[in-house]
Amino acid sequence: MSAVLFALIAAFLATTGARDQVLLAGLGARDGLRPALLFVALITGGVASGIAGVIARDVVGPTHSLRLLAAAAGLGLGGLELILRRPRALPQEPTRSLGAAALVLLADQVADPARFIIFALAVSSQAPLESAAGGWVGSALALGLGGSYAGWWLHRAHEFAILRRIAGALLVLAALAVLLWRWQVAG
Repeated sequence: MSAVLFALIAAFLATTGARDQVLLAGLGARDGLRPALLFVALITGGVASGIAGVIARDVVGPTHSLRLLAAAAGLGLGGLELILRRPRALPQEPTRSLGAAALVLLADQVADPARFIIFALAVSSQAPLESAAGGWVGSALALGLGGSYAGWWLHRAHEFAILRRIAGALLVLAALAVLLWRWQVAG
């Protein structure tokens, strides 16, 4: 149960202000929130979370040391993504195609910080299915709020960008702490 809760909270926080949420909020602010677009965003988020869980499931079996290294890598990559990747500008004339939106959203979500954190939690807790499910729900909540309150989210995009960089630095520090702890235990 704790894997679900931790993944839900972490994915919600990592998705807040992320590229997929900003894209959804931007399209919602300009054209009004289309339920079909929100549905596509939720489905692609579920697919991306499932991929993270499947990859974590394959890493869960090996030794404790390998799981720690994989979890540290997930935290570090998620932190670097939070620090370095910024939401792209909203296209001037976006297509209204749901297929095109699904491809863009899935490409953003497969390697976003939320999925790296889901992977790290799934590996460390040895509960990949639960972590993927919790991460999907957390991302879905953030995407739903971003689409529903598009103007509010877009108005505060700068504050979210600053908070995302701080969170990214904390995740990188956590990954380094795990690696240093593992090195001390092994040495």
